[in-house]
Amino acid sequence: MARSQRLLVIGGGQGIGWEAVKAALRYSSEAQIFIFGQHIEKEIWSLPERRKGRVFILEGDVTDERVRRSVIDNCVMEMGGIDTLVFTAGVITPIERIEKVNMDEVKRAFDINVFGCMAIVSIIRKQRC
Repeated sequence: MARSQRLLVIGGGQGIGWEAVKAALRYSSEAQIFIFGQHIEKEIWSLPERRKGRVFILEGDVTDERVRRSVIDNCVMEMGGIDTLVFTAGVITPIERIEKVNMDEVKRAFDINVFGCMAIVSIIRKQRC
């Protein structure tokens, strides 16, 4: 018998990530889903109670190394590992002429969109989730 999927949805607390979570819940009656993100919509917080053993939530910042390790550790503890990573966290800075670009905003976007994703994948690979 095949084991149900264990999904980690980074950015799953709103927007595209939340839509991915809803689709996974709708199309699989057995998938376990770990929602992680910096912004979690109010309606999502009741899911773990309604979907005991299937939905888990951790609020945090993907750019924080300690928090990244914590989310992976929690996935292993609650679900036994991760089969699928869905990375929907992301920000975009306004498109400006180079002399008007706010470099701090650009760095933050790369920290979330690129380095956050790379760091999560690296931890998962090292722990062989």
